[in-house]
Amino acid sequence: WFGTTMKGVIADNTFTDMNVCSTGYGCKSGDGALEGFGLCYSDPQPLYFAEFVLCSQKVVCDDQISRYTGNTLVRSNGIDLHDNSPVNCSNTYPGPYVRWQVIRRNSISGIAKSQNDCGYISANNRLTTDVLVEGNIFSCPAGKTLPYNGTDVTCSHCTVR
Repeated sequence: WFGTTMKGVIADNTFTDMNVCSTGYGCKSGDGALEGFGLCYSDPQPLYFAEFVLCSQKVVCDDQISRYTGNTLVRSNGIDLHDNSPVNCSNTYPGPYVRWQVIRRNSISGIAKSQNDCGYISANNRLTTDVLVEGNIFSCPAGKTLPYNGTDVTCSHCTVR
């Protein structure tokens, strides 16, 4: 998602060998195979009330009973939320541009070719608020590193379970 997403759901997907590396900018920690951006270029473009979620039977997702099999990332970068700084914004709203997110029951395994470490979940912008990260499964090959034990979530009012 790239700005102005409200009530979005990413579920029931399998990503294999999703290698995110900004060509010309170099690979950096936190590039995700699944990414959400809250932006401000001239005007706010928020990412609010979105979910990256595995919905099992008899779990309500997006206001209906779903049979999603979930987001599975194999040898891929993880999931990353980006909250843009308001420096590019002519509007006086200082943010947050990423708020009320759920990252739940995803499976992230292996190492993307563009990285040296295993994929993980990142939401570590000081402006981002109200993120719930829970029930995710991480699998990292022996001898390799799982950064932050799978979750780098250091935003305000954010919870990792």
